This record gives sequence, C-alpha cells and structure tokens, in this order.
Amino acid sequence: MDTPAVLPIDLFGQLWFVYILLQHSDAQAMHEAGRIAVDDVLDPRSATFEDVLAMGIRGGAQSR
Repeated sequence: MDTPAVLPIDLFGQLWFVYILLQHSDAQAMHEAGRIAVDDVLDPRSATFEDVLAMGIRGGAQSR
C-alpha cells in the first residue's frame, strides 16, 4: 500500500515527527545514563527543530 494514496503528503508533519523521534532518542540516552537534562548548554539536544527543518528543505532549495 502506498502511503500518499492513503494519507496526504505533509512535509512539515514528517519533519515534526523526525524532531519528536530525536527528542525521544535524546531522552532515552539520558535515561540510560541515569541523568536528567537540566541545561541546554550542559546537555545539548541532537538537533533543534530549525535544524531538522533545514535538513528537510535544503535539497529542494538547492535543486532549483
């Protein structure tokens, strides 16, 4: 079954999902290390949503 035939193609929604997965991955790593993230400087995230958005649109913008 082809996903676009069932659900609308939504780049922003897909990028948001990638961002949520990155947050989960970061939280899982902190949990496994027995730590609690208290500061963005001491415990930086893998990527901000702006980073994910830039990764998602960079190829399309460069192809024009």
